[in-house]
Amino acid sequence: MPTGIYEALQLTKIAHSGEAIGQAGNRLVFVPYAIPGETVRAAQETTRAKWSRAQLLNMITPSADRIEPTCPYFGPAGCDGCQWQHIRYQRQLSLKQEIVVEQLRRFGREPNPPVQPTLPAGEPFAYRQQIYLAMDKNGNLGLPQKQRGITLPVEDCPLWSAALADLSAALTIDLPGLHGIDLRIGEDDNDAMVILHGQGALPELTVDIPLSVVWKPDSGPAIPLVGNPFLITTIGQRAFRFSAERVYPANPAGQGVLIDIIHDLLAFEGNERLLELYSGGLFSLSWSNEVSEVVLVEPNAAAAEDAIWNAGDADNVTIYEGPILDIILSLTDPVDIVLLSPPRQGAGREVISALSQLCPHRILFTADDPAVLARDAAFLRQAGYRLVTVQPVDLRPQTAQVHIAALWTAESHQ
Repeated sequence: MPTGIYEALQLTKIAHSGEAIGQAGNRLVFVPYAIPGETVRAAQETTRAKWSRAQLLNMITPSADRIEPTCPYFGPAGCDGCQWQHIRYQRQLSLKQEIVVEQLRRFGREPNPPVQPTLPAGEPFAYRQQIYLAMDKNGNLGLPQKQRGITLPVEDCPLWSAALADLSAALTIDLPGLHGIDLRIGEDDNDAMVILHGQGALPELTVDIPLSVVWKPDSGPAIPLVGNPFLITTIGQRAFRFSAERVYPANPAGQGVLIDIIHDLLAFEGNERLLELYSGGLFSLSWSNEVSEVVLVEPNAAAAEDAIWNAGDADNVTIYEGPILDIILSLTDPVDIVLLSPPRQGAGREVISALSQLCPHRILFTADDPAVLARDAAFLRQAGYRLVTVQPVDLRPQTAQVHIAALWTAESHQ
């Protein structure tokens, strides 16, 4: 319950999680669904020693970038999947640049990070080709709401592609032990996959629309029920296979834009030996005909199997599957470029130190959150690398999430 009222709170910054930030005395105040530059009246909800969170009550001075949200579920009482549908899209792009700069200054200890303006990666709506729907205790499917711990049934979402919306609307599922479903759209609108997450006996089902169905029990491997246990989708200029046990790109078209941006940053000369970690060859296999050799290291078995299929008959690609650090330490030949796409916790000191022993001239670090780069920035500097440029790319319009591609070069090769 609110414990106090901020009568005229001036908002000046944007938080990593998408809230606007104001200051009341020595305390920072985070206000969701507001925009920096606005003056608002807000009710205090959560209080700590140095910060509080407040609910927006009404506008005193609205931003010129404030617009009417498209989605009827948008807002504090609705869906928390989008944070910024009330913000004009061009302003969203500039706010994402501010988030990247602040993360690298504050946590990455880069005093003047070379962050470029955020680039869009396609349409600001109808871009999602994948969604997870959770099942609540009453058997209703809906979008999981992380902050409130509930499931919100929705008929449609403006971020879903038409094919994804059609697939969601066509499903009628009544299976004991079902926790949720993962919906994926592949190469064309008639190529789709439904992954059923649950427990208990293997389900029996009838399918009257063209799609693949996979059962993913709480423990054990995925089991195909109908069709193939993978989807093929084009990203950039190349077709990629994604198995059911892998993370599927929510925005394949945007991922293709990111691949092109990284390609331009690396500017291959044709004689490079390229090492890619964690991303299953999504980047390097797109350019295998432009470099002398590609080495992939992938800890996920399904992603490694997909990489073998995706590599096709390329004779300059070597794929290793297993623990990242162990495999890096086993490599002896130097590499020219490392493409690093670590998990949310970052690559870490040991991995980056081991990579530096392979003497790459350049490291291209990509992540779906600038906080990942901020965590590893100190380790990259300690390994002898300097941050040259950071390119934010917007693969998640209407949300505060931003992807980054950051180029580091070895100090010894300046």
